[in-house]
Amino acid sequence: MATEDHADAVEQWVILRKQYPELPSADEIEQEFDIRLQEPVIRSTLWIIIDHMMQAANHIEGIIQPQRMPDMIEHKFYTDQERKTLYKKYKEFIAKVHELWAAMFQTRKERIQALIKGYQYVKKTLKPFMHEFLHNQAEQWLKEDNLPEEKRESYMG
Repeated sequence: MATEDHADAVEQWVILRKQYPELPSADEIEQEFDIRLQEPVIRSTLWIIIDHMMQAANHIEGIIQPQRMPDMIEHKFYTDQERKTLYKKYKEFIAKVHELWAAMFQTRKERIQALIKGYQYVKKTLKPFMHEFLHNQAEQWLKEDNLPEEKRESYMG
């Protein structure tokens, strides 16, 4: 049954792509997000894109407004200016999320256009930024013990 559902979803995607050639192929979507297409293909794919953007925003949010101990530690990895730059990126991600959510209340054509824009944004902007950002986070965690005293002083509250 699941295989038939997937085949139906891929078939729907192929039909959509004939109408909207700027859509990525079903294989591209599945590989980019490590998923199997499922019905309803437009709505479910939009939700996956939204989820990626929210995950990215949540990583940054913890640095801007730390709540948990890892966030408090990571907050110290950045200067005030770097946090301001991250905040701009955070706002950009959240704005994109709202654009995609808004598309859920629009016509099918507008949802497809939002999906195309969202996919392109994830592939060209979000993924490269988050790869670099998270790689930097990992490096900072490894260096954390070597931070100057003023950057280490108050993790416990």
